[in-house]
Amino acid sequence: QRALFIIYGSDSFSVSIIVSGFMMGLGLGSLLGGHLSNRFADRRIEIFALCECLIGVFGAFSLDIFSEIGRTTAGGSLLNTGIVTFSLIVIPTLLMGATLPLLVAWFVRKIGHVGRAVGRLYSVNVVGSAIACFACAFLLMSQFGLHGTVGIAAGINFVVAATAMTFKWKFGEPTKGAS
Repeated sequence: QRALFIIYGSDSFSVSIIVSGFMMGLGLGSLLGGHLSNRFADRRIEIFALCECLIGVFGAFSLDIFSEIGRTTAGGSLLNTGIVTFSLIVIPTLLMGATLPLLVAWFVRKIGHVGRAVGRLYSVNVVGSAIACFACAFLLMSQFGLHGTVGIAAGINFVVAATAMTFKWKFGEPTKGAS
């Protein structure tokens, strides 16, 4: 968001595009994650790890991509700039939105209880996001700047993917509960 504000400003149009693209990406990603979870039930963790890796790759190059797109769309129509920016935001957030349904379906299969699976994963997700926001705002940005903070975030995506795959290799597929 900060990188896009640098390029496009922080008026109501920019904020609307960024928030709308983010929310649409999460929503569509959630649908995609649910579909993939049903279609590839035995590969949920691998797909989750792939999504995390792709988010990390996008993150690693995002500031350069945003900067180049900003140069390309400078002076263009408001409509074209909005469409390009919106599309650019939807791509990584689609992947982000797919991760929770994949994990929920895997975890439900492991513990056999939908409410507990959703509750645990959602609470971890929300608490983790709150901690990450605090860490970025008060620690990382002041110590590492925008580029360094984005690099750290991308690195965390790769660590999450590797951790998920390690967990699967160590413990295998869950057999308890419904698929």
